[in-house]
Amino acid sequence: MGPLENSVVWQTDGMSGTRRFLERTWRVFEASIESRDIEDTGETDRLLHQTIKKVTEDIEKLRLNTAVSQLMIFINHAIAQNGLSLDSMSRFVRLLAPFAPHVSEEMWQALGNNELVLNAPWPKYDPEKCLEEEVTIVVQVNGKLRSRIVCTIDPDEASVKEAALSDPLIGTRIAGKEIVNVLYVPNRILNIIVK
Repeated sequence: MGPLENSVVWQTDGMSGTRRFLERTWRVFEASIESRDIEDTGETDRLLHQTIKKVTEDIEKLRLNTAVSQLMIFINHAIAQNGLSLDSMSRFVRLLAPFAPHVSEEMWQALGNNELVLNAPWPKYDPEKCLEEEVTIVVQVNGKLRSRIVCTIDPDEASVKEAALSDPLIGTRIAGKEIVNVLYVPNRILNIIVK
């Protein structure tokens, strides 16, 4: 319902969203069990490592609401992928266990494990696999948002400028105008100043 240090009024209507999350999780689990040959994409693997990292750090700092939010993001991605590999599902179940122990235990046993999920080792993440491969850069003309472009991480200014100038939305805004300056904040913003 929010950070632990904030006082909130308990509302039972917030429980319906949690229930839907667990139902979606169960559907991903069933899809993963039924077709045991699912192979994770590179994006799924990256998001899993990011999820392990975030949930681990959030639990240590008692930011339980943001840990659950990250679990929801991962499950939404898994739904779009029509399931997970059994290895990824196993790691996800261990992340879910502190928040939903009963359903996690049910899934853990169905994955063929004999020990309790709460006694299983916590999953580890690879910092290299947590790194983003692409970045969305905001393109502004005279300080106003006009477009967004997706580039590989840490692109050089020349390639970002070239991509921005070839964007039709930007082309219409600068047509017939003189480019006075180009300001670039790496991996974040490109601002084209025209007159």
